[in-house]
Amino acid sequence: PRSTLFPYTTLFRSFGLPWPPDSGFRQRDYFLLRHSARYNTIHLLCLCDADRPLPDTAPMQDLCRQIELFPVNLKIDKTIFRSICSRWLAGDPAATAPYFSIQLFDRIHQLLLSEKFDILQIEHSFLAPYRKAVPETFSGKTILALHNIGAVQYRRMVHLSLPVLRRALFALKSLLMHNWEVRHASTFDRVVVVSETDARWLRQRSPDLPVSVIDNGVDIERTPCLPVTEAGPNLLFVGSMVYPPNEDAMLYFSRTIWPLVKKAIPAVQLRIVGHEPSRRLRQLGRDAAIHVMGTAADLAPFYAQASLVVVPLRAGSGSRLKILEAMAMGRAVVSTSTGCEGLVLEPDVHLAVADTPVDFFHAIVALMNDEQRRLRMADRARHWVEKRYDWSFLGEQLVSLYHTMLSE
Repeated sequence: PRSTLFPYTTLFRSFGLPWPPDSGFRQRDYFLLRHSARYNTIHLLCLCDADRPLPDTAPMQDLCRQIELFPVNLKIDKTIFRSICSRWLAGDPAATAPYFSIQLFDRIHQLLLSEKFDILQIEHSFLAPYRKAVPETFSGKTILALHNIGAVQYRRMVHLSLPVLRRALFALKSLLMHNWEVRHASTFDRVVVVSETDARWLRQRSPDLPVSVIDNGVDIERTPCLPVTEAGPNLLFVGSMVYPPNEDAMLYFSRTIWPLVKKAIPAVQLRIVGHEPSRRLRQLGRDAAIHVMGTAADLAPFYAQASLVVVPLRAGSGSRLKILEAMAMGRAVVSTSTGCEGLVLEPDVHLAVADTPVDFFHAIVALMNDEQRRLRMADRARHWVEKRYDWSFLGEQLVSLYHTMLSE
């Protein structure tokens, strides 16, 4: 088998191994790595938050020849400001500063000098500066995997229902990220993105950029298609609440859509499940029909009780694994166009799509009041994700990409 070096990390705050696969970026990293480990020897390098205990690497040991952890400081202190200056002088956006570790940089350089690797794969645009650690003698291939387009993501987040200072920060990040991802992507042999939408964005700015699409997916084998719920009219939203678009989605939903739904369906209940809900989100629980659940080790019981899954996102980039998970669980979905962006899904066949509060409300009520239509939609969606979005199928695409690149 070929040996492959994967520096896995994330631009989100929840650092560590791609285990447990309890968030979008970890799911993608874990399942693609698990599949590629059937063919490749994996050496895994991970950034992690220095303020948190080091994660237990035992669950990943069977997949990797070696795992190394590199703590980084995320505090706003003089160390960060020095790092920002250093990144700026190196030609990188200030936003990459928290994710830069000189120890990891030197380790990549050392490994590629001393050992034989066929592929260096770097996850996320904020880790792209580690490409500079590759020695000139490296004869393998380099891949940059983008889970989203940061410039697009931050530009959209400027308009969310968030404090002014946070929105100003997103505006600054969007400005700093402008064309930076394209410029750094051009230094890699291949760029992998999660959707054709992201691929088009890159190609419009750099027509010759070698881009491949490997979609996000779902673990069909371990995701049960749940029976019809008898729990009553229940809505469900699932997503990490440390991600600003998820927080905004539920604040927006509760303010503009929920009152209409509650008036039309008095018995309706709403469950919001996700990591670290903010104080503003927890305050939604003042409504006895809204349940802000926080982190859940097992999401299946929440899907089992749900009549319908809502994804009222107004910002983001990449594609939403939460929609694929809901469909795999056998639940119909109502989403905004932004929420289902990047997924190959047909409106009114695989899900309902609505972009105004009134349209979103009507879509919910229509599906809630027509069980047979809701079940047909859920059944079509489940069969479609089985065919199109199973991680084993997507993992094979990644392995085929490796083979193609190494055969060139």
